[in-house]
Amino acid sequence: KFVQEGAGSIPVLFQLVPWSPLILVSDEIYEENFKANQKHYEGIKKLYHATNRRAAGAIVKSQKMRPGPVGEMGPGMYFATSPDDARRKSMGGAEVILKMDVDLGYSRRFSEHDRNWQICMKGMSESRLRRLQQQGFNSISLERDTGREYVVYEPERISNISLS
Repeated sequence: KFVQEGAGSIPVLFQLVPWSPLILVSDEIYEENFKANQKHYEGIKKLYHATNRRAAGAIVKSQKMRPGPVGEMGPGMYFATSPDDARRKSMGGAEVILKMDVDLGYSRRFSEHDRNWQICMKGMSESRLRRLQQQGFNSISLERDTGREYVVYEPERISNISLS
């Protein structure tokens, strides 16, 4: 194993694997030249969120959501593309399904087989989120075997909240 460090660079760990070429392993999402571009633009979508009755009433009345304290991609607001998917993905019991307009802006797409997805599964640290934002992304899109889900971190990206 070799560690490469240089002025202005992020430490990178290289590991030789007998049956493969040199593999880059790092604990940060970092692709220096990877920037949001037009193909990443998702814009505003009608998405769904599952929650309990008490929270749903407060959310609809105030027309505001707050980032949840936990989640695979860190404290954020999680959405599904259908009411059934929202119910299935709910962590806290899905008594009520809300629908809303979510401005996803530029969405960084991950799949369960993406190396960066595996890094994200360790938790979305503030530095990882900041790196994604520096690359021009406003949200994250996760393609899973249970369907696509989105995560946004800024409550002002959500509007027109109603019961589904």
